[in-house]
Amino acid sequence: MKPTPVQRFFASPWPFRLWAAAWVVITMAATIKETGMTFAMIQGTPMLLRCLLGLLSVGALGFISGCFAAAIVSIFLIPWRSHVNGGPFKVGDQVQIINGHHRGTVTRIYALWQGNTFRVELGLEAKAAFKDIFTQLQVMRVN
Repeated sequence: MKPTPVQRFFASPWPFRLWAAAWVVITMAATIKETGMTFAMIQGTPMLLRCLLGLLSVGALGFISGCFAAAIVSIFLIPWRSHVNGGPFKVGDQVQIINGHHRGTVTRIYALWQGNTFRVELGLEAKAAFKDIFTQLQVMRVN
């Protein structure tokens, strides 16, 4: 079975990256709009530096608030996406890796790991280097 583009998207780090970037941009844009800041107001190096420092501070706050919001959304999103991928998974399940270096590899779960992750059979080298650890979103059930 071939993973869908949506499964590959959620298995990648891009959802969090886009979420965090959106929060940063939205908070910065809202700050510019609410303060009425224009390019004409920014004259001289000291004023430009103050505005940039203020926007960077607001962007950092936007990133932090985006992380909190992502934690809340992921409480509902991760179990749903895991179910779509064939979860919940257990030791002995045959799975296909959706993304990364081992993309497309069909393997078996041999151990549960920390924080809803598990280890899959990828050889002794991967096992020794802990490169065989995957989350529920990075694999799909094969049956």
